[in-house]
Amino acid sequence: MKKRHVPERSCAGCGAKKEKGKLLRFAIKRKEGRILFDERQKIEGRGIYSCPDPKCLGDLEKRARKKKVKQIRGIPLDAVLEALADAKRHAGGEDGKRLTEREGGS
Repeated sequence: MKKRHVPERSCAGCGAKKEKGKLLRFAIKRKEGRILFDERQKIEGRGIYSCPDPKCLGDLEKRARKKKVKQIRGIPLDAVLEALADAKRHAGGEDGKRLTEREGGS
């Protein structure tokens, strides 16, 4: 039986290549001047990816502030920061713990 191809993407924060499904995706809506956290990875259009690690999200934020992320140049910084905040809440919550850990779930 053939091994199925698993798509890989690079983290815009640390540059590591990982399986697409293990990364957070941000959909870029250039015409609207927006970037959206794409939790289900289903929004059409170009996207950038980040590891769910708070350090990578922080590095991505630093790079965005310095306009070093080519894919999001021209997108207002406020929109980028809002999308990153959404991703941080999803990845680890405000206190750095996943929702299931705080509620005693699995």
